[in-house]
Amino acid sequence: MSLSEQLQFELGQADNHLRAALAFAATSERTGVLVQLSELIQKLDMIERHDSLMDGLDDVIKECEKKNNEKD
Repeated sequence: MSLSEQLQFELGQADNHLRAALAFAATSERTGVLVQLSELIQKLDMIERHDSLMDGLDDVIKECEKKNNEKD
């Protein structure tokens, strides 16, 4: 099950805002703030990648089940 379009949109918005905050923070904030913003951006990216990976695994499982059913 893929992420809903609404969730994908909201994650994209959050990513854009965090990247803008990171760009601004790079000129005036402490390194720790930059690290935390970078980690948040990475975590958002991992949500989408994880969901894509799970979709791929679901497809492989369905294909294996189909092949097993054809053998019977």
